[in-house]
Amino acid sequence: MQFSQTILSLLTLWLGLTLIVAPIQALNRGAETDTRAVFSPGTATSSSKRLVAGKSLLFNLDRHGCVLPGEVLKLTGEQLMDLSKYRLVLRAEKQFIALKLLSISKQQILIQIPRDTTLKPGQQYSLVLLAAEGADVSQNTGMSLRLCPSIAKHHLLPVQEAHESGEILVLVHSGLVDQIIKEGSKLGYLLLRRHQLNSINQTLLVLGGSDRNLNKALKKLRATFADAAIDFNHHFYTSGGSPQLHAAAQMHWPEQAECSPRSTIKVSVGMLDGDIDMTHPALMAKNIKTRNFLLPSQKPDQDHATAIAVLLVGSQPDHGFQGLVPFINLKAANVVQVRGQDSVATAEAIARAMDWFIKQQVQLVNVSLTSPNVNKVTNTLFAQAINKGLIIFAAAGNDGNRQKSAYPAALPGVITITAIDARGEILASANQGDYIDFAAPGVDIWTASKTHSGQYRSGTSLAVPHAVSIAALYLSQQPGYSRDRLFETLRFNAVDLGSRGFDTRYGWGQVQVNQQMCHH
Repeated sequence: MQFSQTILSLLTLWLGLTLIVAPIQALNRGAETDTRAVFSPGTATSSSKRLVAGKSLLFNLDRHGCVLPGEVLKLTGEQLMDLSKYRLVLRAEKQFIALKLLSISKQQILIQIPRDTTLKPGQQYSLVLLAAEGADVSQNTGMSLRLCPSIAKHHLLPVQEAHESGEILVLVHSGLVDQIIKEGSKLGYLLLRRHQLNSINQTLLVLGGSDRNLNKALKKLRATFADAAIDFNHHFYTSGGSPQLHAAAQMHWPEQAECSPRSTIKVSVGMLDGDIDMTHPALMAKNIKTRNFLLPSQKPDQDHATAIAVLLVGSQPDHGFQGLVPFINLKAANVVQVRGQDSVATAEAIARAMDWFIKQQVQLVNVSLTSPNVNKVTNTLFAQAINKGLIIFAAAGNDGNRQKSAYPAALPGVITITAIDARGEILASANQGDYIDFAAPGVDIWTASKTHSGQYRSGTSLAVPHAVSIAALYLSQQPGYSRDRLFETLRFNAVDLGSRGFDTRYGWGQVQVNQQMCHH
């Protein structure tokens, strides 16, 4: 009984691991963003000693030969859930390097080899089990792993294909789920997670396996299941003195008393971003509904989403915060996690969030995330949302790219917004291309900060809520507006910038409120 209580008390440690836990030395030298913390050896507790007492092996390793960084391994055995309160690590000299836990059940554990510079090609490392206090309790596991002697760059995906290592997303009708799971298992990719997307009557599967064979497995699954959307679990990224509140005046924003909504039904706006800090003084008592789509091990990013939410519905006049459309119903999907210095959203989280928006029947969607990758799964969800009448506004991206499009901004039907400053000049780092639709204020925008004060921020993601606010104002006056009617209204009232007519920097120009719309 005492042993069981001790085991239960350690539950949060394993579940709290975020991706890869690495030595602190790696953090100090600016290693990959998957690094987190350090665990050092200690003294084993009596309960942890009893866990391994009398056992030569705790589990079996379903793998032979050397392993590669990013590779997924399967451990099999009996009653493996008893180990869920411990950490599986590799011993590297006098430090431990944690393995990423993908899933655990009674008879199977899936773990992933980290991409850590401490691990050297050709070296062999003991597989160690650590208790909560960092004690080495697994000297009797009898297992070790050897990194392959030669780790060529082509074994790893390039930076522009940043994704969750070893994961495949499959969006498919329920009738094919079992067949895909079976075929994936044959290829070495086991089911990690399963989500039912009821809005489109499809199932989202997350399969896990080796990064080394990922492209081959994708091609095989796509060839076998042509009707399914199959892709990587890509990453998407968020793009002194008194406040200079130029954005509202720049858009000819009316006084709220002059332009109250005609309909008693509030405009519903979905926000695809991070977690909102609901304790922020500018957002307290606001009509905001949130839903989390992160995994338990992922740390949410509150900074970016809070800034966007304040632009839309915030109210703290003494700090210069006055949301443009406080009359909306804001439905915020938390998909952005903190990963090192980056804020990242996975394709898996985005797909689930878009399913929620469709079920919630939001009218407008504010997307401040971009990726250079054409992802078949998320593209399917965005297309389904557009077909069901959702009007999606997306950031153009801040990569300064004139050659390659950003997604979802470049998808058909998505209204793409770039950023300009108070003089109408384009943000220097803004992407360009024929998928740009409109420009909106997005340079030196005064909004919320982590400290509950304020800060100036720039980026195409800051321009999107300004365009969405104009759209929400139109919908509040004309609730029946379709996407095409709204687009034409925005185009008719836009201020032409750059080359005459449409151009690849400003699109159709800066969005602006029609001064006659509120005189009714």
